[in-house]
Amino acid sequence: MNDRMKKILKISAFLLPLALGSAGLIRTGEDVLDAAFSSVTMYTMGYGEEPANWMVQLARWVAPVATLSGIALLFFTAARTVSAWMKYLSGNSVVVYGEDPLPQNLKRECELPVTVGMEKLLPAHRYVLLWNEEKNMEFYREYQEKLRGRLVYMRCDALQSQISAGAKLHLFSAEETGARLYWKQAGMYSLSCTRNHELNIVLIGFGKLGEELLTWGLQNNVFHPDQRIAYHIYGDAEHFLLLHHELENISDSVIQHDETWDHDLENLRTADRIIVCEQEQQVKTVQELVLAIPGKQLDILTEEPEILNMMEEKDRFSVFRWRSEAMKPQNIFDELTLERAKAINLRYAHLYDSVEETKENAEIEWEKLNCFTRYSNISAADYHEIRQQMMEQWENQALTPDRLELLSELEHIRWCRFHYLNNWRYGQLPDGGRKDGVRRIHRDLIPYAELDEATKEKDRENIRVMLKIR
Repeated sequence: MNDRMKKILKISAFLLPLALGSAGLIRTGEDVLDAAFSSVTMYTMGYGEEPANWMVQLARWVAPVATLSGIALLFFTAARTVSAWMKYLSGNSVVVYGEDPLPQNLKRECELPVTVGMEKLLPAHRYVLLWNEEKNMEFYREYQEKLRGRLVYMRCDALQSQISAGAKLHLFSAEETGARLYWKQAGMYSLSCTRNHELNIVLIGFGKLGEELLTWGLQNNVFHPDQRIAYHIYGDAEHFLLLHHELENISDSVIQHDETWDHDLENLRTADRIIVCEQEQQVKTVQELVLAIPGKQLDILTEEPEILNMMEEKDRFSVFRWRSEAMKPQNIFDELTLERAKAINLRYAHLYDSVEETKENAEIEWEKLNCFTRYSNISAADYHEIRQQMMEQWENQALTPDRLELLSELEHIRWCRFHYLNNWRYGQLPDGGRKDGVRRIHRDLIPYAELDEATKEKDRENIRVMLKIR
């Protein structure tokens, strides 16, 4: 039920005694205005005459209930406003809007003081909008001026997070956040090492979740300069592949299979990882996979693990509740990733423009960035968690020159992939410049070995900055 309908129902319920009372009294012969006045007095229990009929009797009982409900609503609204002001004055407060149970879940898990808002703007340092996309945009447009300078986290499934127009406005989708979280916990580096960095990953189903899994898999599953990872897609990825027409420049391959997975069982039997991201008929798909490929482990991205736990071979499943994880406050705010991204950008500003590295300048320089560059830094910061997993498995974790060079090369590969995913390509500019953002051409989209020393040092600095933040 939408909010407009709820408002109509509330108003109708409040006016019901007035309508009933007036109609009942008019039937007894009273004047319309007198009948309406007498019905209004019922809201304050001021109607003391004997009810003339059942309509008046019902109105006389319902009217005080409507009055009490209205008073209670006003009280709770005032109490919520006062509570929000107190939390706002005490420090880093949050107001969250959305359909239950999402706001209550966030409030329960958030360490910051949280107020659950209704429809009006309450005072806060941060705002989280968890309604559907249309209502979130409507609310943001209505209060855009008042929200200026505030941190706003808006759930937005149609627009990519990286196109957010302002540094203070953070668009997020459960699919993107869930995909990023999945790869961080999937243990792909260890698996890649055991396969000499040659992997076959199968995605069953695609859609929005599959798109994000592929996008972030290509950026975060970067483990070795000579790796060969193949992503096999059994689902409709044609539109995605047409839009991202520079993926052929990425050494890892993306293979869309025209036939369904049950026509290619041998590929599934030899796959290193099978990910079930199909959502609509997921249980049916899992049942068929269990039957078709005995003994094979399955990674299932789901929100209904209880059903899967009823299956006999549930020990073959690795279940990841992607939406629940994505909606946790620490993953919506993602402050560590943002801190790392700002630190990377500030270091570049220091190296090339002699900007002093202070917390204040980190914010100033971040505000200057366009959307693409801002998200490029976020991609670099996100990959650092994978880098940490790699380093933790080294026998000696000392950052030797050779290891620094390896990590720098991997960072350059990730950087190239981010650009290819956004349809950039290699090109030399007539004026000798480094890049053309309009034509999406960059001269550094080349192998690491072919970069000049200054550009390589930029990648090395990225590693050093990230390792200081941890």
